Amino acid sequence: MLRHNRPNSSLEFLRPAPVRGQLEPQDPRTPKGWRSLQTTDTLDELKVLIPPQTASMYEQLLKLESLELAKKDLNWERLCEIRHLKDRMIRKCQKLSNSTKRTGHGEPFTFQTLVAPSDFRLKEMEKWFRQQQTRISSSGQRPSHAYTGNSQFRPHSTLSKTKGLTSKAGASKVPLASFTDEPESMMPSPAPSPPKALSPEPLPHLLRSSMAMALMNQNNTMETTTITTLQAEASMRPNGPVSVSKIETTTQKLRHQRSCIKRTNTGDSVKTVSWADDHDLMERVGKFTNATKEAQEIGKLFSYISFGK
Repeated sequence: MLRHNRPNSSLEFLRPAPVRGQLEPQDPRTPKGWRSLQTTDTLDELKVLIPPQTASMYEQLLKLESLELAKKDLNWERLCEIRHLKDRMIRKCQKLSNSTKRTGHGEPFTFQTLVAPSDFRLKEMEKWFRQQQTRISSSGQRPSHAYTGNSQFRPHSTLSKTKGLTSKAGASKVPLASFTDEPESMMPSPAPSPPKALSPEPLPHLLRSSMAMALMNQNNTMETTTITTLQAEASMRPNGPVSVSKIETTTQKLRHQRSCIKRTNTGDSVKTVSWADDHDLMERVGKFTNATKEAQEIGKLFSYISFGK
């Protein structure tokens, strides 16, 4: 007799748990969107406050469970997937609490309320929702807002409908050929000209640099100054003028000094210049300037000794 009093006892396991896994409504004392999840069969024994995004997704999962249970043809595979995700969420929330101590007979029972981190989520549940979305889109059951992306094709369809109506109404007055757009006159494109072969510019001639010209001018000025000083000293000596051969020998010594510039007697033709290392060139220029300074000092000393000035 007791068995007949409970006709639906075989389907009681399909009913969701009254406390465990349920999502509490929004509490005005908590931040907006944060909701508490019961993780045990005892009310408020251990509840976890989960962030808004995870709470809304879990709430959607509970709604899908209730809709699946309300169907006549129950999809057992889908229901088992939903129950598995609920258990995964409950176990993940329980891991946030510390290891609870077993209470003895005389110890009071403690209730806990935990706050989950802001990035708390269940990736398995998110993956399941994505799979359901792709399954719905592949089966052809599109939502009402799916046609917003194809709005660019609507004016074309309405235009074709209006053209069909006007052509049926006034077929005797206006021919159908008038609705066709005339092709635009296309200008013939000019024939491509073959590319011109551009020859490279001629290489510049190697001319004397400004530094070499300055050194040559300095040599010439030094030679002229030494000749004039020697002629002045010879005219002012009491023993008589110095022979021209001595002057020529001194000038020849100055002229026959080694130079880093090799010149060829080609007149006004193009001249090639060969340079030594910059360091060697600067050393020779320094030696030349020192030699000229010493020659000037020797000349001054000689004039001072000879004339007593």
